[in-house]
Amino acid sequence: MNTQDLIKEKLGFEVGKMNPPDQSWMVRIEKAKAVETCIKLKELGFKFLTMETAVCRDGGYDVVYLLDNWKSKEKIFVYAFVPKTDLNIPSLTPFWKAANWLEREIFDMFGINFVDHPNMTRILTPEGFEAFPLRKEFTDTD
Repeated sequence: MNTQDLIKEKLGFEVGKMNPPDQSWMVRIEKAKAVETCIKLKELGFKFLTMETAVCRDGGYDVVYLLDNWKSKEKIFVYAFVPKTDLNIPSLTPFWKAANWLEREIFDMFGINFVDHPNMTRILTPEGFEAFPLRKEFTDTD
């Protein structure tokens, strides 16, 4: 039984196919060039900051920005490596209001500090919480 038939049988409704995904691109940059790169991409039509998150890597974290160009239906993922030895990276908040809470969430979950952010405080965890739950080394006993 295929997935569509299985969903119809188990859930009682039909699912349709989606259009093919948009064209996606990816670039890796130095963290010092994160803001400059994103601004240049904004000028090229990638005006929408759709996502900003982080991923644990050996020796640090990738801060990942997803910028969308709605006219050309293209997306670009921008990766900036932030080493554990220097957890600072420039903030996009002065250029995209959407970055405000996204960067606070990354700070709260990973401990990455966004320089020049207007309110770099925790947003998800309780006041006084000192650990960073999405770091690989985090345990529920922290």
